[in-house]
Parts: sequence; structure tokens; C-alpha cells
Amino acid sequence: MSDQLPLKLSLRDSASFANYYPGPNREAVLSLHHAVGDRDGCCFYLWGKKGVGKSHLLQAICGEAMARGKAAAYFPLSEEGLEPAIMEGLGAHEVICVDGLEHIAGHPPWERALFQLYNDHRGKKLFFAARAAPGKIGILLPDLVSRLSAGIVWPLHPLSDEQRLAALQHRALLRGLYLPPEVGRFLLRQGSREMERLFAVLDQLDRASLVAQRRITLPFAKKVLGG
Repeated sequence: MSDQLPLKLSLRDSASFANYYPGPNREAVLSLHHAVGDRDGCCFYLWGKKGVGKSHLLQAICGEAMARGKAAAYFPLSEEGLEPAIMEGLGAHEVICVDGLEHIAGHPPWERALFQLYNDHRGKKLFFAARAAPGKIGILLPDLVSRLSAGIVWPLHPLSDEQRLAALQHRALLRGLYLPPEVGRFLLRQGSREMERLFAVLDQLDRASLVAQRRITLPFAKKVLGG
């Protein structure tokens, strides 16, 4: 999958629409999924706090586009060493996803590069993501704020604890596992409620259960994780 991406900026194989639990963001996710398959060009802007799944969705968009035979590019602007010139030469790409705009806000060369990207690729599918709305992440170039705001802007909302539990059970089910509710609630009490950490703990339990040839129960989870 990653060999179709500029500079080999790879996608997580685990990032898909199927394993993203939408919760309160169902309408946004359906809109994004539809946009990937639609023939028309579009511009989407996703914003929300860390942990709401912005990167997951952008990578799912790229993965879905590639599965449909479309050339896609994913740029995580949090990566060190990226230069504005990476935005050039994308004429063959039908889908372009730019993640973490807050990391380059206030840097004129980057802002000009993104403005040029937008102008050069009108009629294609552009997806942007940041931790706040276009006018609130510190972008200095008014025309760029205007372009980003003119597209379809979706705020992504955090999950409640019950929705986090449902998301864990959904991810477990996709792996052929049954995660009892009491185990899920135990995981929620163990530390950060960010889904990235919770899914990592689920991975740990999955591996441990395979090694021990045991079902995931509350006593087993406490033994593996402590507590």
C-alpha cells in the first residue's frame, strides 16, 4: 500500500472505515466514505481534539481510494523533516490527504504551499485535518483560511465512556474476539481513555490470550495488565 505514497509516507494497515467506530460522528464518516467513491471533486476539513480519529479517517480515505484504483497521497505534517516542496508534483494523484495543519500554521512557506496545492488541485479530492477549525489554528494567510472554510467542515466529537466500550467491543469482534463489558470497563479505568491506548491494550490482551489459549475474562485481564 505504501509504495503509492510520496516519500513512502506509509499508512497503517489497521486504518479502515470498517474498524472506525463512529459514535457521534456517524454523519461525518458516511459523508467521507461517500466522497471517496463519488466522481466529483471535493474539499473536506476535519477538526477535533487528539484521539477523535482524524488520522485514522484520513488514512482510511487513502486506503479506500487505492482499493478503488485511485492514486492517493497522505501527508502527516507532524513528521519531522518534511519540507513545503513535498506538496509539488502531485498532478497524478486524485486523492490528497493532509494531516495536522496545526503543525505548520504560522509558517508562511508552508501556508503558501498549501494554498497553491488547493488551487492546483481543484476538481480533485482534498482532505485536511487539524485540532481546531480553520480560523482557529493560527494560519496567517487569509486566503488559505478562506479556502479551507469554503469546503465541507466536519467537527469530530470525542466518544463517551459507553461509546468507548462499544468501540473496543467492535474492534474485538472484527478480530473474532468477545470482550466482556466488565473487561472493557476495567480497561477504561486503567489509565488514559484515548482510543489509541485502549486499542493497544486490546492488542496486548489478544496476544496474551493466544499464548495462554484462554478466553479474555476479567481475572485474566487483571493478571496480564495488573490490577
